[in-house]
Amino acid sequence: MKRQRRKIGNVLEIKVKDNLYSYGIEINNEGDVAFFDYFIDSPDKYKLDDLLKSPLIYKFCISRFLVTKSYFKIVENINVEDYNIDTTLKPCYIYNALSGKYRIYNWPDKDIPTTKEYIIEHRLAPLMVFDGEEQIQRLLLALYEKRPSLALQTEPWIDPYSDFNLKG
Repeated sequence: MKRQRRKIGNVLEIKVKDNLYSYGIEINNEGDVAFFDYFIDSPDKYKLDDLLKSPLIYKFCISRFLVTKSYFKIVENINVEDYNIDTTLKPCYIYNALSGKYRIYNWPDKDIPTTKEYIIEHRLAPLMVFDGEEQIQRLLLALYEKRPSLALQTEPWIDPYSDFNLKG
């Protein structure tokens, strides 16, 4: 399988499920990928201009493993300075008193549940490293369906550029 190179400005495509694709952009050298609030039903309809009209609303750290194994397809590379791209997105937590703490990134204000079971904490914290394709797909699907209640495993911080998961 062809090795793909990590680079700021890479536009990444991932298939969330049949007839649903999500796109993100690498915004720094730490492996952070910010996703567009825009889902596409077919990669044939991919248009960068359409994506760039949609805000980048959440981000998380994608391990090199997912890109090098082609779980993500790099569709093009852009110069982020040429576009109004927010590279400073901060993570936030959504806490569900019944089922524990979920980490959701930059959930749009209009979609934050207002019921008393949810406590919103805007707190800068190390980003979780996502290194499983299904884990990414589940999170994106929950965001697409505007479902905040998604349990995510919490892993210790791992350098996304290390070779910890590239053996074999």
